[in-house]
Amino acid sequence: MRPDRKILAGLLVVASLFTASVGSIPASQAAVSQQQQDDLRARRAELFAQLQTLLASERGSATNLAASEGQYLDAQTALTSVRTDLNDANQRLEQLQQQISAEQKRDLDAQRQLAILVRATYESAGDRSLLANMLSSHDFGEAMARAKSADSFQNQVVQLQAQLTADQTALAKQRAELQTKFAQASTLERQLSDQSNRFLAAVQTRNMSLANASAPVRALEAQIADIDNQLAGDNLPTVNGRSSCGNQFAYGQCTWYVATRRCIPWSGNANQWFSNAAAMGYLEGHRPAVGAVVAFWPGGDGAGSVGHVGYVEQVGPDGGVPPGYFRLSEMNYGGWGFVNYRVLPNNSAGIQGFIYGHS
Repeated sequence: MRPDRKILAGLLVVASLFTASVGSIPASQAAVSQQQQDDLRARRAELFAQLQTLLASERGSATNLAASEGQYLDAQTALTSVRTDLNDANQRLEQLQQQISAEQKRDLDAQRQLAILVRATYESAGDRSLLANMLSSHDFGEAMARAKSADSFQNQVVQLQAQLTADQTALAKQRAELQTKFAQASTLERQLSDQSNRFLAAVQTRNMSLANASAPVRALEAQIADIDNQLAGDNLPTVNGRSSCGNQFAYGQCTWYVATRRCIPWSGNANQWFSNAAAMGYLEGHRPAVGAVVAFWPGGDGAGSVGHVGYVEQVGPDGGVPPGYFRLSEMNYGGWGFVNYRVLPNNSAGIQGFIYGHS
C-alpha cells in the first residue's frame, strides 16, 4: 500500500473510533442520570417513612403539651378566682375592724349613758326614794306617774344592756366567720399555687420534649426538600392547579387564603402543611416558584405558634423583585382577614420550605 493510502486508512480508523466514543457518551450519561434519580427517589421514600414515624411521636408530644397547658391555664384561672376572694375577705376584715372600733367607741358612750340611767333609776326607784316620792304626791295620779317614771328608767337600762350585748355578739360572729373564710382561702391559695407551679413545670418539660421531637422532623423534612431540589435539577417543578378546588379552612386565616389561590387537598394547621403535602405526593424544596406555597416554621418571619403559609406571587429578578428574593401574598399576618404582600430573601431562616405541584 502506498504511504499516502496508509495515512488515509489510519485517519479513517481514528475517526471511526472517535465517532464511536462520542456516540456512547450521551447513552452513558443518561444511564447514570437515571440511576441517580432512582437512588434519590429510593432515599426519599426511606426518609419519608422515617418522617412518618417521627411525626407520630411529635403529635404525641404536642398532645401532651396541649394537655399540660390546659391544666396550667385551669389552675391559673382557679388561683386568680381564689386570690380575688382572698382580697375581698381581707378588705371586709379591714372594714369590719374599722366598724368594731367605731362600735367600741359607741359602747363607751352607751356605757356612760347607762351609768347615768342606773344612777337615775336608783335615785328614782329606790325603795325609800320611791316611797318618799309617792307620799309627797298631791294625789294618787301623781304618785302613779312617778312610779311609772321609775319603771321607764329601768326598762331603758334593760333595753340598752340587751342592745349592747346583741351588737357585740353579732360583730364577734361576723369577725369569726370572716377569719375562717380568710384562713380557708389562704390555704386554698397555697394549694393552688403549688399545683400551678407543678403544672408549669410539666408544661416546660413537655415543651422540651416537643422541641426534641421536632428537631429530627425538621432535619428529615430538609433532607427530603433537598432531594426534591436535586430531582428538579435546574428547572423548578411545575406548579399545577393554581385555582382553588374547595376550601375546608376557617375564613380569615392564612390557610383559608392560600386555599383560595390554588388547590389544597390536604388539611391541618399551617405547621402541618409541609408534611401533609409530602404525604400526598407533592414535591417540595427550598427555592421559590410562582404559584408555590411558602411554609414558615412556627415563630419564623413573624409566624404564630402554629406556623404560617403564603402564596408566591413573583420571583426575582422578575416583576421588580431583586435577584435572590421573592414576593408573597398572605392573610392574617398584618391582621385577621387582611391580605398583605411582602418581599423576603429566598434563604430566609424562617422558611420551612416551598410546596410545588404533584409529582
